[in-house]
Amino acid sequence: MELLKQRGGYVWIAEAPNYLGDGNSGSLNIGVSKSSVDKKFTRGNRWMLGQWYGIVQPELVSTRRIYKGLKREMYLDHNPDAAGEKLIFILSPASDCYLAGDKFNPYKQYCGAPEGCVFAIIVSVNRNLNDYPDIHGWAENWTWLPADPAVQHAPIDFKSRYDDEIWVKP
Repeated sequence: MELLKQRGGYVWIAEAPNYLGDGNSGSLNIGVSKSSVDKKFTRGNRWMLGQWYGIVQPELVSTRRIYKGLKREMYLDHNPDAAGEKLIFILSPASDCYLAGDKFNPYKQYCGAPEGCVFAIIVSVNRNLNDYPDIHGWAENWTWLPADPAVQHAPIDFKSRYDDEIWVKP
């Protein structure tokens, strides 16, 4: 688990595959602000925190597919086409994870992944590179989705959920 200090504050990061096709073989940093994680902890959101620490952070680099664009209306930061800019990273982890224990001694508790599901992470591209120069995008939400029975490592109805598939793990 890596906490990265940026001009804008501290960010928990997870490494993602470089899907940009820019010739760089390195990974991209996807972040969640420390304040966001702290709020989730204070609110007792143990499944989401466990999934961040137990799935997103260690497994994002093993992404199987990346889609761009949510097929829904979304108006965000004066952008009427915000949904079209979202990235969706799809993983196929072997287990789920939640944060067990009390608030003074939390620990990751693993359990079986939901049968016939993939794990989706919605990411917004970082628009504040001055304050967060090492962060490519922000993980907004993550959840399990039913898998498409005909397309390996893809969520069901992916053609009607997302605009474009922009990367598939070679």
